[in-house]
Amino acid sequence: MKKEPADPVGAHLEYYGYETRPMPDGWMFAAHPTRPDFCYRKFPFGWRLSASFIVGKSLRGLDDDFYAGINRVNEKADIVKFMLARDSDGDFMLRTRAVFHGEYRRRDFGLFMETWHADLQLIGELPRVPEEAEQERSPEETEEENARVVN
Repeated sequence: MKKEPADPVGAHLEYYGYETRPMPDGWMFAAHPTRPDFCYRKFPFGWRLSASFIVGKSLRGLDDDFYAGINRVNEKADIVKFMLARDSDGDFMLRTRAVFHGEYRRRDFGLFMETWHADLQLIGELPRVPEEAEQERSPEETEEENARVVN
């Protein structure tokens, strides 16, 4: 009988091109060259995956649109929950979470990861929050920039 690795999820993720490493708080960190990085951990009920994305210090007047966008992507997502929170520095963070219930099974976890990746693509449907430098430009600077792009 084939022996199961100590971290079967990590082994599976490495097959997908992720590099995994333990973190001091008991979570594992998974990094990929082209996909979003995330953390995962085994719990009694299964495996939890979590990823966070920095939005910025402010939503730049897009508060209602951003909250409505999160509601829309939560309606479309199959397994991922999307939440808006603030980190310890006060920056807005888009947090995502999904749970693979039960024990690791290769086929089932593979389908779960395909769905995780598809759900994370929904982030592209959220309103784009302008960076501070973009927000602080005068109308004349914006017009000049647009003219350079057109010409």
